[in-house]
Amino acid sequence: MATQNLRIPPHSIEAEESVLGALLIDKDAIIAIAEFLKPDDFYDERHKDIFEAAVTLYDERIPLDVHIWQALPIKYLLPRMLSITEK
Repeated sequence: MATQNLRIPPHSIEAEESVLGALLIDKDAIIAIAEFLKPDDFYDERHKDIFEAAVTLYDERIPLDVHIWQALPIKYLLPRMLSITEK
């Protein structure tokens, strides 16, 4: 069987983390980026989930601070968060 050359798309985990961090630090950051940045723009699935939660909270006019964790379903979030400790 021939092995396929799987190519990893260009991405930057650090840049994704910076964007998510900015959302928590600056309450107006979501306004600046929500129009052009979409969840599918994130390579890391966990980052995609957090960004989707941030947009949902913004749409509902709820602050993005600690409420972001409440916007993620716990049964979905817990296994993903536990995978962080395994890295």
